[in-house]
Amino acid sequence: MSKLALAKKEYNEIRQMNKDVRKRGAMDVVTVSNADSIVLQALQYVTSSDPNLLFASLCPLTGLRPIEIAKMALFQTKLNNKQEHQSWWACQTRFAKRGTMKSKYNECRDRPFLAPYWLIERALHLVRKRWPCKDLTNKEISRKYSTH
Repeated sequence: MSKLALAKKEYNEIRQMNKDVRKRGAMDVVTVSNADSIVLQALQYVTSSDPNLLFASLCPLTGLRPIEIAKMALFQTKLNNKQEHQSWWACQTRFAKRGTMKSKYNECRDRPFLAPYWLIERALHLVRKRWPCKDLTNKEISRKYSTH
C-alpha cells in the first residue's frame, strides 16, 4: 500500500493542475449583466397579441426549450406540492427530452414561471395557433430544425 500512495509533491501538482483547470473554466462562463431588463421586457411582451413577441417572451419567462413552446409542453394547474404563489406555478406533463417513461415516478413536475400562469397559457395558445406544429414528428423536428 505504501508504494501506491502518492508523494506530497505529486498531490500538490495534481491540486495545482485542478486549480488551473477551474480558473480556465470560470472564464468560459457567460454572464448576463442585464437579466432584470430582459425579464422586464419579456413581461411587457407577454401581454401583447403578436405571436413573434409572445414567443420571444416565453423563452426567458418559462425556461422552456423552443420546441416545447412550439409543440411539446403541456401543463395542468393541479400541482404536486403546495407552493407559496400558486398562480405563478403549473405542473408540466409533457417534455421535449424525457423520452419514453419506463419508470414510474411523478408524471408531472411543478414548474415556476416569471409571470402568472394564465399569461403563459394564453401566450402558448396564441403562438401554437400561429405556427401549428401538430403534423411534425419529433424525428422530423430534430432533423429539419435542429440547426435553426
